[in-house]
Parts: sequence; C-alpha cells; structure tokens
Amino acid sequence: MSKQVEVKLDFINKKGELKHVKFWMDKQTYEMLFDESINEEIRHQYLVDEYHEYERERYYNRKFVSFDSEMAEALDLIEDSTSISSEDRYEMELNNKLIQDALKKLTPRQQEMVRLLYWEGKSQKDLCEIYGVSKQAISNALDRIHNTLKKFLKKN
Repeated sequence: MSKQVEVKLDFINKKGELKHVKFWMDKQTYEMLFDESINEEIRHQYLVDEYHEYERERYYNRKFVSFDSEMAEALDLIEDSTSISSEDRYEMELNNKLIQDALKKLTPRQQEMVRLLYWEGKSQKDLCEIYGVSKQAISNALDRIHNTLKKFLKKN
C-alpha cells in the first residue's frame, strides 16, 4: 500500500469563494506531479480534481458505511453457516430470506451492481468501466439501491 501525504490546496470554487482545503493523496502520485516538466496550471487543476474525488469518496463512505457493514455481517453469517447452532442457523436463514426478498425489489441491473460490489469486491471505478458511465452515475445508482433496500428492510 502506498504512503499517503497531506496536501494543502487553495482554489476558487464554483461560487467564486476562495477555499483552503486539506486532503490526503498517494505519495508517489504527489511526487510525480512536481516534476519540472509538468505545467503549474495542469498540476493545480489535477490537485483540485483529486480533492473533489477525495470528498466524493468520503461522502460515499459516510453514506454507505452502515449499509456496507450490515451487508458484510449478513454475508459473514452465510459463509460461517457450517459452525453454528440450529437456533442461529434458523435466524440466519430468516435474515438470508429477508436479504433475498429485499434484493428482489431491485432491477436486474441494480442486482448485478450489488453482486459486483459485495460478492465480487469490485470498486466504483470498476463499475464505471463495466457500465461505461461516470462515477456520478454509479454514485446515483448506488444511492437509489440503498434507498430501495432501506425502505424494504424498514417495512420488515
């Protein structure tokens, strides 16, 4: 895993306000940016873009962390089913049925996205490449999936 470096950046946002921000990025990338052959304007724009990506990831992590942990717990229960008591197995089967019923509320494409993210361990970037869409489109789709599953699970 690459080391992270703290980056301090000043830029004008879309509202015309001066922003002073601090974020973390890969050390190797950061060092390559400061090569003499790279134009300062290009370097600055790249850092602004990296900051926006960093903030999108933080937003995603805050928003979906509880959903991710619940899904991970359910998957762990399914994987560990060989060493559990009959009472726990019954509860696990109920939870598994509830998850399956919730997933049936999703469209086939949404179900595929859940499978790719949670069962195959793909990232949002991977989904962008697979579906040929932007990161924002993937984020919006995951938001809709999250809301659909949340509504269904609250009812049950």
